[in-house]
Amino acid sequence: MIGNGWELKMSKINLYNIDCMEFMKDKPDDYYDGAFTSPPYNANLKVSGGRYTTKTSWKNFDNGANKYENYTDNLSMDKYYEWQNSVIFEMLRICKGNIFYNIQILGGNKTAIFRIFGRYADVIKDVIIWDKINTLPSICLGALNADYEMVIIFNKNSGMKRSFDNYNFKRGEESNIIRVDRNRKSNNQHRASMPVKFCEKVLSLSLKKGNTIIDPFGGLMTTAIAGHNLKLNVDLCELDEDYFKAGKDRLDKHQQQLTFNF
Repeated sequence: MIGNGWELKMSKINLYNIDCMEFMKDKPDDYYDGAFTSPPYNANLKVSGGRYTTKTSWKNFDNGANKYENYTDNLSMDKYYEWQNSVIFEMLRICKGNIFYNIQILGGNKTAIFRIFGRYADVIKDVIIWDKINTLPSICLGALNADYEMVIIFNKNSGMKRSFDNYNFKRGEESNIIRVDRNRKSNNQHRASMPVKFCEKVLSLSLKKGNTIIDPFGGLMTTAIAGHNLKLNVDLCELDEDYFKAGKDRLDKHQQQLTFNF
């Protein structure tokens, strides 16, 4: 038992149904080799009439962004910034290597994300652009189609330079634009998850077999599956019990398929 959550251990993949801040606070400095995570995007905070508004019927509102059954995903801009700032601060404390932080710029998080760029300018090493290739058209008049997401790379020890301290590629071999088709398949009532291929590609840039990483926002366990494929040790937190169970089932099926293929 950890806090009010419960844990399930499978080989080197540890899944924790717990608040990530509760989990990370007990970890010593520099415990992990790195991190990969994709936090909630605050997708249900909208801009209307020059002010921020929220969807009152968020559970019944299906705009392709409403991913959660038990979380409204519509914090005020200040609260969203404070939350993500605290998570990033803790990840920097417990990680000695690269932190890969996947986010998409939306009206409900744009100001907070740009504040994060300013707050952590000295420890942001680079930004990876994920070109999702085939995307849906914008639902808003006058808005550009959201054809990309980005991965902000934080590193407290070498953020001033763009080059990685640990890398698995030759000079000129890799780009900071990665083109991987978005995953349009959903998992039951859950929204489409990040493609495992994209997560694997990012992790493989600087992590090696046997390294240990953390994902504070595990979702459907994409980081766990990618880490399993790359033979990484992964600690993964997911607070939403519904998501946790669906992600565990997804990971179980993946591991069973690998065993069957073997």
